Amino acid sequence: MSRIIIITGASSGIGESFARRLIKRNADKMFLIARRADRLEALTKELSAKTKMQVVPVVADISGLKGKDIIKKIIEPNAVIDTLINNAGFGIYGLFGDESLERYSEMLDVNIKSVVTTCYSALPFLTEGSRIINVASLAAFSPMGAFALYAASKAFVLNFSLGLAAELSPKKIRVIALCPGPVDTEFSNIASNGIRKNVPHGASPNEVVEHCLRELDKGKEIAIMRHSWKIKALLARIVPITFLARLALRFERRPSAKGE
Repeated sequence: MSRIIIITGASSGIGESFARRLIKRNADKMFLIARRADRLEALTKELSAKTKMQVVPVVADISGLKGKDIIKKIIEPNAVIDTLINNAGFGIYGLFGDESLERYSEMLDVNIKSVVTTCYSALPFLTEGSRIINVASLAAFSPMGAFALYAASKAFVLNFSLGLAAELSPKKIRVIALCPGPVDTEFSNIASNGIRKNVPHGASPNEVVEHCLRELDKGKEIAIMRHSWKIKALLARIVPITFLARLALRFERRPSAKGE
């Protein structure tokens, strides 16, 4: 019976950091899923030289319901999932309506549908000791003007993860929602259509990953690394969320192709 690790969005950022960290784990195979073949193959080659674990690149689009066929294809019938990491996702800066409906649909397919699909497809392969890490966001804790749909999509991931954690806890299967604030990845560059190359004061993805894994080992169901992030999440439970949505619109507006 082989124990496997599955990471979506594995070619860069937080997904790549999870892959580098988990090559030390006692598992037989690690499947790295992403769309960018060149980066995925380079990472696979690098990690394969550092571990006895078989590292398998899966060049694929995980969005929507496509993950069902991908999971079915890569998992052998007698395999057990050690760790499933749903990291694939992206954001779009700007007012709702600035982007096309098709682009918004793509984001929801990745941020929401792919998480549901991979978790659903993984259920038969989960057993005592299995772990699920769903990457949400600090934005999940309150609505945000000029980031409305992204924040809503991550609120779904957070609440879905907490509900799933309650359901799977009796089986001793752990689920955690990783909720980072700004992280030094490609996220802002993609979300701003290249206008914001780097996020100011972004946390190291390696530190975020290490903190998440420590919290998971402690049995926590939400991972928020920085104290400032924890305070912001706490404020969302105290301050009226309608006020926070307008506050984000006025003072936390992110640069986008359609302007400030």
